[in-house]
Amino acid sequence: MSTQDASITYLLYRCDGRRNEPGYFFGTARPGDTNYTDEELLFVYFTDIDQLLPIIEKQYPLTDPKTGEVYDRFDHCWDNPIAAPVWQQILEEMQHFPAENEDHRAFIDLFVEWVRERLQHADEIIVEGTL
Repeated sequence: MSTQDASITYLLYRCDGRRNEPGYFFGTARPGDTNYTDEELLFVYFTDIDQLLPIIEKQYPLTDPKTGEVYDRFDHCWDNPIAAPVWQQILEEMQHFPAENEDHRAFIDLFVEWVRERLQHADEIIVEGTL
């Protein structure tokens, strides 16, 4: 369900893991960081997370917790800084998302666990789209 490539973890559900497929990097930004760290990243393919994206998208508009910049919508092609309190709302809804089968539930649970673990030491998680 997940693979490791250097410092990038790939979380897989339906995608066969071809490296040229579009998706999203999830990286932690710790207090004082101006961007996310590349020491540990999670990559999720678009085809694997597409059903969960509306949960993230409906949180917008959002304010960047570091710069104060307001983002009107989720950007599938660039950085999306999301503060820890917003992630807590997202994760709560993802935990109650009706999975299509046991593998899908396991995928969602692994994703939620990854984010929760990172939020113990980060004040935001940035989602960078590659679409």
